[in-house]
Amino acid sequence: MMVVIAIIGILAAIALPSYQSSVEKTNLADAKRYMTEIRQQLEAQKLSDTNYSRGSAAGLKNKYELFIDNAIEKNIPSSMKDKYTFGRNAVVVNNKGNQVSIYMQARPRVSSYKYAAYMTEKGDVLRCPKASISSATPAVMKPSGCEVF
Repeated sequence: MMVVIAIIGILAAIALPSYQSSVEKTNLADAKRYMTEIRQQLEAQKLSDTNYSRGSAAGLKNKYELFIDNAIEKNIPSSMKDKYTFGRNAVVVNNKGNQVSIYMQARPRVSSYKYAAYMTEKGDVLRCPKASISSATPAVMKPSGCEVF
């Protein structure tokens, strides 16, 4: 009987980290999907509303960030927000307003998670070590040690 319990304990010790890693990968992929959907919604809004290419640099920055904040609030379920903190930044490249770079990130709230998601201005989503992204890290700064996933 003790041998059976020992074998079950060993199998559990091997299987649990693998299972937790799979859950994290799935949740990170979901975070990536939500960030990509929000970016697509913003692109559609820019095409349908010419005001998204006009105005002062500060006005455009606020307009883009407000859109993203509202999209995060409406489109990302609370179960996902319990797992990740979503951040964003809009940077106006020139004052004519026709170039606004969008950056987004999903920082894990779950202490056992090892990775965060970072979206570049081109829309590529990278998997980054959790330690490379903090709430103090501006979304515009690409974290170190990131890879495409």
